[in-house]
Amino acid sequence: MKENVLNLVEANFFRNFIMAVILLNAAALGLETYKGLSADALKYLQIFDGLCLIIFVVEILLKLFAYGLAFFKRPWCVFDFIIVGITLVPNAGNLSVLRGLRVLRVLRLISMMPQLRMVVGAFLDSLPGVGAVAMLFSVIFYVFAVMSTQMFGAEFPHYFGGLGTSMFTLFQLMTLEAWAEVVKEIMAVHTWAAAYFITYILISTFVLLNMVIAVVVKVMEEQGQDTHLNLLEDISKRLDKIEKQLNK
Repeated sequence: MKENVLNLVEANFFRNFIMAVILLNAAALGLETYKGLSADALKYLQIFDGLCLIIFVVEILLKLFAYGLAFFKRPWCVFDFIIVGITLVPNAGNLSVLRGLRVLRVLRLISMMPQLRMVVGAFLDSLPGVGAVAMLFSVIFYVFAVMSTQMFGAEFPHYFGGLGTSMFTLFQLMTLEAWAEVVKEIMAVHTWAAAYFITYILISTFVLLNMVIAVVVKVMEEQGQDTHLNLLEDISKRLDKIEKQLNK
């Protein structure tokens, strides 16, 4: 019995079925936000949403039965368990705001698709490197904020009147949002300001942010190589097993 359930939950058709339910449930949740929806249509969508939730709960129960305690040793199974558990929270009365959390079920696509799992895994593995870049950026950001407050705070208090205001303005410049208008306004008083802010933008936007991308790409390449090696090892083991069976 347990082996049959295990074969079921690991079968491709079962995984594809769950993925289809997730996508349909996501579409239904999106339709519920449509203002021109009739009361009957909304009722049917809510019934379908409840049916999807029942399917997800049954899936989790099947996996719990098939894997036993090993279920909680599988990170993606725990992820699915948490997502489904959150959406089971009652959403009546003061908790009605939690109704919007149902859309979190869409996140289950991450656990269902190996490609998405690889991307998420690469992101998590790159956090130490990204953290180092973030620390470097924080130092540079703070230095420029203090310098900008001291140099431009008196004439442009709405941009650099204080440390917090300066940080917000510099963040705006980093995103290249209306940076030309800000710099031109300051250049009307300080003609050399263009060189100062262009230097800051080059460092913050084109150097540090690209360093973050480089860290993530490097980790993804390493994960891709590991996946390829694991696949080759698995194929080699299967071939050895077949060869032994043929020799017998």
